[in-house]
Amino acid sequence: MSAKWFLPGFLALVLLAVPAPAEPPLPLDLIPEDACIGVSARNLEELRAKSDRLVARSGRADFPRPSQLLDMAVKELRVEWKIDEKKPLALVCLAGTLGGFDADADPDINHFAIGAVVAPRSLDEAARVYGVAPDDLKKGAVRRVPGRDENEYFGTTRAGYRDGMLYLTGREKATAAWMKARTLRDAQPAQRQRRLDAADGVVYLGPTLMRFLQKDFDPDTVDPQLGPQEAEAQKRLNKAFTEARYVLAAYRVDDGVGLDLSVGFDPKGTQSQAVLKAVTGSGRTSNLNGLPDSDRLVVAFAAIGLKRGDLHLARVFAAELWGGVRGAGAVPLLLDSDVVLARRLLGDVYGKLRLGRVAVYHSSDPARLGQVSAVAVLEPNDPARFLDDIAQYARLGAVDKVDPGDRATREEIEKLVADLGSEEFEARESATTKLGLIGDAALPYLEKAEKSEDAEVHRRAADLRQAIRAAADLRKRELAEGLVKKAFHPSFTLQRDAEKRAGASVHLLGMRLQEDAAYSQALKDLFGPEWGRIRIVVVDKQVVVLLGSDLVLLDEAVRNVRDGKPGLERSAALAEFHKQAAPERRMELHFALSRVQALLTPANELPKDVKPSGAVSSVALRTGRTDMGLDLWVPAEAVPDVIRWLHL
Repeated sequence: MSAKWFLPGFLALVLLAVPAPAEPPLPLDLIPEDACIGVSARNLEELRAKSDRLVARSGRADFPRPSQLLDMAVKELRVEWKIDEKKPLALVCLAGTLGGFDADADPDINHFAIGAVVAPRSLDEAARVYGVAPDDLKKGAVRRVPGRDENEYFGTTRAGYRDGMLYLTGREKATAAWMKARTLRDAQPAQRQRRLDAADGVVYLGPTLMRFLQKDFDPDTVDPQLGPQEAEAQKRLNKAFTEARYVLAAYRVDDGVGLDLSVGFDPKGTQSQAVLKAVTGSGRTSNLNGLPDSDRLVVAFAAIGLKRGDLHLARVFAAELWGGVRGAGAVPLLLDSDVVLARRLLGDVYGKLRLGRVAVYHSSDPARLGQVSAVAVLEPNDPARFLDDIAQYARLGAVDKVDPGDRATREEIEKLVADLGSEEFEARESATTKLGLIGDAALPYLEKAEKSEDAEVHRRAADLRQAIRAAADLRKRELAEGLVKKAFHPSFTLQRDAEKRAGASVHLLGMRLQEDAAYSQALKDLFGPEWGRIRIVVVDKQVVVLLGSDLVLLDEAVRNVRDGKPGLERSAALAEFHKQAAPERRMELHFALSRVQALLTPANELPKDVKPSGAVSSVALRTGRTDMGLDLWVPAEAVPDVIRWLHL
């Protein structure tokens, strides 16, 4: 190719490679970045038709359509010309200088203006109603026109025209400022713009509203049961919330309802940047690779691991997870004396993973195998060490079998106390949890360690001794109240290489309850006769785990991992979710809501018309450079389940 053709050809290739920007205006072009609140639709006529189809498929004709809010708002505009409903429209709440007020005016005391931006079907018609020439409207100056003028908050008597759209408020300064304002498009990266442009509309909560929500929030308020380091991690999360600047949600209506929601943070916010970095971890994408693909799926969950320095944050997440794990009535599933240690243990296990996946399935034969079985496919940083840690957790957790007078036990405890000062953060954390499992037998060693000149050893020993004594005091009260025998308090043993399945060696983690424990029969009914044997298989640096009696699921997961098959990740049930889900997702949850409800609700309390279906709803957590978001998808078949769940 000659030189004179090279440059034009290269430029042509570049232009072809770069996607053309969306033709303005679209919802992102209509809502100001500094708006208090904004609600928009890309095409109201299309949204109305899609909403009707969705409601028809859901079988709930009485349920409000997603388009109805905008339909009602359009009627309240009371314009005398016809609106082009095939073009975008938006309703916006404006405050501060954007609303025509002083910069520091408080919107909580009525200093705000609500307006709308819509496209006239005919500019000539709108001009005729307004009594002006179309060319005069095109000049863009704000004009006083006939319209809604009932109060100082919501009006359409000050109109300005730009890019085929009429901007309407009840305040001249508000309309003028809105037309000149920096928009949401200006604030979003190109890739995010494309995703938002494809949505049916957006909902926006801007900086003014966020400041109002944060005004009385105390970031130092934490759960008193959290340990010192976990409490500091919780405060980090709380302070990150105070650095949130907006919430932006894009919605789509199709064969279901999708929501792309993000929280944007101050780019200079130190706490939010630290939390985003922690949640992003290694930057990997969560996935369901290896889990069995079955039409009996109840729920599936996956999350990337956090970096070692963020284990305290992992425990805070574990605390949130365990927060709802309570039994019925006055008897908790986990006793208060066990909760702190359980959260530490769960956080430590999570902290050892690069990626974790778990799914729950209805059993193929409930009468013989119990109601469900759970399968996990884990990617530990070090599978051999992970298995060793599980064995040690199991041994030390059997307090009645720990003999503090035994020489090997003494040496093990002394080694763990020494590890409190290890240069390796994970070793310090693991030792702290294991000493917590030992409990009272570790107290003399911890008292001695408190005198150490090593500040880290001194601090950890003091905190742990205090926690063990606090748990012992709680246990005495729980014992007096008769709660101990009623609570879930298992002990574990690990038997290595106990079986062979699917050509792999199986380790058995045995779970045992007290003979009179209240949960033995319930666990047998739920997980079948094998409820007390948790099977663990190490396959190609991954760990496959089965809780339950449907061993076929274990075999399938082992084969998937060994052969590199995606399994549940490529399930047809998740196809719609994958159309929306961002590649930067760090955590995801999928659930067949009707099946979950059927499992958790007593049979005599279930509505007679409930027929559990396999429709899978999904939600995923993703992170960006300055934002964190959720991707939600609810298929049409699951809409009635959601309505029932929300008691609507």
